[in-house]
Amino acid sequence: MKLKIPGSGSSESKLESQWALLKLDKGQQIIICSLYRPPRHSEAALLADFTDLEAQLQRVLIDYPRVPDSEGSVGATTALNDSAATYWSLVDLDRATLEPPLTQGMTGDQLEKFLETPLLTGLPCHTQSTERAVKVTTEAAGQVRGARRQDGHALNKLAWRRRNPGQVVKKKYRPVKTTAEKEG
Repeated sequence: MKLKIPGSGSSESKLESQWALLKLDKGQQIIICSLYRPPRHSEAALLADFTDLEAQLQRVLIDYPRVPDSEGSVGATTALNDSAATYWSLVDLDRATLEPPLTQGMTGDQLEKFLETPLLTGLPCHTQSTERAVKVTTEAAGQVRGARRQDGHALNKLAWRRRNPGQVVKKKYRPVKTTAEKEG
């Protein structure tokens, strides 16, 4: 069931949220919130978004006091500070285990090596398509001058490869005309 939780009413807040009350078997309930916050860099914008989120969270805790957390007790979840006065003190970041995706699969020895020499070798950081794009862009930069011409060269090469799969032979290469060239 979708919940209608009003925000703080601040015109500065760009926070978008959807709250849902899920009824599980045996009469259990859980509240889930999905948030979207567009990337903004000013401290005032960040504060407005967090103030809005804090108002929404307080509204949920007031309107649904009997929804148990994952431990089965009534009130806020165990990761939240029940006596917090602001959003900043609501979550104890010292207890939370947040790890960047790059280091999630690394062992302790690999992390220690990384601290000594911060060059990571053997870890995939590019996809095959990214490597192909870098190759085509580099070739275009070596063949023609100017960003627009390099763009056209790279796009022509990719279009030709789609049309003619297999080995690239210079005598079969025909540039594809862009829509601007066809019209003019």
